[in-house]
Amino acid sequence: MTLLAFFQSTNMTEEEFRALITKVVVSGTLAMGIAAVLLWLFWRNLGKESEGGESETRVSTWLLLVSLVVVLLALSFVVYSLA
Repeated sequence: MTLLAFFQSTNMTEEEFRALITKVVVSGTLAMGIAAVLLWLFWRNLGKESEGGESETRVSTWLLLVSLVVVLLALSFVVYSLA
């Protein structure tokens, strides 16, 4: 379904539709940007070792989990906005 067909099937005004598309694009871009930074930190910390010689996989695991949660929240917001 194209955006035009979706717009015609709703009872929204053009301004409401533009606001919805803007909200979805901005929130998705922001959330994906945050997730990209967190994933970059995850990969950067993956091979490092702390001063005691133990691996920092605990921090990396938390960064990965947080980035996945951010992505899931962004996707759920997009789905909620379109519903």
